[in-house]
Amino acid sequence: MRAVQEWFASQGIDCWTLFATLRPSLDADEIELLRAACETAPRARGSMIVPQFPIVLLEPELSAPWMDDNSIEKWSSTRSAGDLAIASCGRNLGLQQWSPTATETWLCQWAPASEASEPPQ
Repeated sequence: MRAVQEWFASQGIDCWTLFATLRPSLDADEIELLRAACETAPRARGSMIVPQFPIVLLEPELSAPWMDDNSIEKWSSTRSAGDLAIASCGRNLGLQQWSPTATETWLCQWAPASEASEPPQ
């Protein structure tokens, strides 16, 4: 995923990767891999500091009609890729907080892995 992002960045294009599955939850190794991708994600260009976290969607979001609580329409406040990525990482990877570091990476605070990627109630 990172190689694709870097290639688009070399062309002057911000790129958010999409990780989607029709399973209701992620395996522990998938969560670990996607969390690492968040912590090393590139920054979007522009005046604001915006991480290019992966957009992570699971079966509940992909199968939900627009009016359902699991619908992206309900839990993502804006239509920007950056906001959708942050919301999806919070929902499906347990991202609680993030902040930029001086080394072009992100300091991410995560919920315990056992709480990440649990199907919403």
